[in-house]
Amino acid sequence: ESFPKGVVIPHRNFQIATTPSWVADGYIVSSDVFLLLAPMYTMAGIGTLINLLSIGATAVVSASVKPATVLPMIAAERVTNMSQTPTFYSRMTALDEFPSADLASLQQCHAYGGPIPAGVVDAFRAKNPAILWAAYWGQTELSQLGIVGFYRSLADIPNGDLRWIGKPMAAVEVRVVDDAGRPAEVGEMTCRSPAIMDGYYKAPELTAQAIRDGWLHTGDIVRMDENSNIFFYDRKKDMIKTGGMNVSSLEVETVIRRHPAVGDVAVVGIPDPEWSEAVTAFVVVNDGEAMDQESILDACRAELAPYKIPKTVVAVSELPHDRQGKVVKRELRGLAAGNGGDLT
Repeated sequence: ESFPKGVVIPHRNFQIATTPSWVADGYIVSSDVFLLLAPMYTMAGIGTLINLLSIGATAVVSASVKPATVLPMIAAERVTNMSQTPTFYSRMTALDEFPSADLASLQQCHAYGGPIPAGVVDAFRAKNPAILWAAYWGQTELSQLGIVGFYRSLADIPNGDLRWIGKPMAAVEVRVVDDAGRPAEVGEMTCRSPAIMDGYYKAPELTAQAIRDGWLHTGDIVRMDENSNIFFYDRKKDMIKTGGMNVSSLEVETVIRRHPAVGDVAVVGIPDPEWSEAVTAFVVVNDGEAMDQESILDACRAELAPYKIPKTVVAVSELPHDRQGKVVKRELRGLAAGNGGDLT
């Protein structure tokens, strides 16, 4: 693991790129009452606050990101917009209080950091059919500017592909390239925009690696179709290289997550002398369910190429998450390393 990088972002990036794009795309409007749940030390936190204050919207800052604390705040503050990870929304719908909660004021729910489970969208829709969902991808290096896609139900998502993160926002141009910088159907997403950072703090070499010929190399593997819809495949660093083939951890997770016994899942590559990396799934089973590795593997065999099927399925009580609810995959790799790679 490397030390954190400091990202140098001028305020003008927001004023001429991110904030105008958010308004133009309807992601925020001045009448919003936005429930701010992201930590202020992240770009998702401070960046969203800058955008809201710049247009005169209301920001409701919560001291807690626990779903049980947040749920009553929606009604108490007449919240219109909120943004969090799919894990957060999933935990909120699981609360005993959710069926009786007042969500009438909610107009938009924004989700980032992974695909949203179908049951979560249905649960919110049952309480308030007017809610508009938004998939969002953004990056600190891009001053939080990014990709957005709106939908009211999962039927609105192109091809029903939950990897969809939307289309480029107004002030960003996207190009998908291979390792040699040539246009590719599936490859690294590169961005050109006035919102691009000035660089990494006191790290000119890292800056030169990230920004080449005016294009920011995001480190994310995506596919972009002829209508500029973008589908997120994986972080480049999380792509699993096994037996000479590349495997998207997100693709494997999507299949396993559909198994009725699975509550949550994360897939990583574990160093392996035979395969280079072995596809390994860490699974949290739903309450009252028993771990059935063979059943999960059968589900994978039905939908995935043989080289994508996990070599091992590990039952865990919970997955490690950061403050924003994103799975910390390096901790899972460390768990494997601490067991000598043997998790069977």
